[in-house]
Amino acid sequence: MPFHLNPRNIMNDAVTWLDLVVFILLAFFIVRGAWVGLIRQLAAFFALVGSYVIAARYVGLLLPWTRNFVDRPALVFLVSFVLLFLAAAILFSLAGKILHRLVQVVLLDWFDRLLGLLLGIVKAGILASLLYMALASTLSASNTLLSRSCTAPFLREGAELLKTLIHDQKIRDYFRENAPAIPPELMNPDGEKNKEPGWTQGQGPGKPGRSDVAEPKAAGKPR
Repeated sequence: MPFHLNPRNIMNDAVTWLDLVVFILLAFFIVRGAWVGLIRQLAAFFALVGSYVIAARYVGLLLPWTRNFVDRPALVFLVSFVLLFLAAAILFSLAGKILHRLVQVVLLDWFDRLLGLLLGIVKAGILASLLYMALASTLSASNTLLSRSCTAPFLREGAELLKTLIHDQKIRDYFRENAPAIPPELMNPDGEKNKEPGWTQGQGPGKPGRSDVAEPKAAGKPR
């Protein structure tokens, strides 16, 4: 039986730019983790996680100050969060470098690099989940980027896990995903709403496989 290639299926199954970014992040942190090793990676890892926790819990304290410089209310929270995240990341990185010089840990080189590789995977997953949180809360509900992404289901799980670290309900609501009015499973590949069962071209609703219009009776034989 010959195999026919459907261009429409190729387009539907193609990766999105979000998937490409996730793959690049994963490859970068895997290579860097194996090259740098665990010890130097730990400082950067705690800087990433610690900065997120601090920004999520104390961003409300920075909002009044940010309103003096940002006119758009929708950007006030995002700017405050990013500024607090970057400031905390710098402090954690400096503390990690100082601690690395004070504490000498002896590990086999290959074991150190293996653990660094695994830690790099975790870091890539956290960054990709943060990117998903930002996109899901800012993109319009009609945008199909996330619904067509092959990595979105995994990133959604990671984003939900990260949101459990946010104690403020208002901040969690800010990162809530904008759900489309029509669920993705009811959309056809062209992005249009599927018709209800029993609809056929040029015909109104009715039972599947049947027509609501009665067929004309055959004329009887002339006597």
